[in-house]
Amino acid sequence: MIDSKEKGKRFERWACKWWHQITGRHVERTAAVAPQLDNAGIDLIGTGIWAVQCKSVERMPLTAGVNIVLHKRSKRGTVVSMRLDDFAWILSKLEDENIPRPSAN
Repeated sequence: MIDSKEKGKRFERWACKWWHQITGRHVERTAAVAPQLDNAGIDLIGTGIWAVQCKSVERMPLTAGVNIVLHKRSKRGTVVSMRLDDFAWILSKLEDENIPRPSAN
């Protein structure tokens, strides 16, 4: 049986390959090349404006349209998750348009 740490590493490796396929960018796991980013909760480097943390378990609605899950974090704001194919579509459009980074809220 695979332990959760190995499961996480495997998913991060898969995410690096996926990101490269969508954007053409060279993406690596921060654990291997940037421990300070890894300690800050960022799992991938080389993703442009995106600070990516990989998680391998979530429940998601599966209906027509763009499906999202809002995650309320105590005293740390709300984050959103979406299906990978929806995100790939958004990411490819943003990469094609070379849209500048949005300002932080």
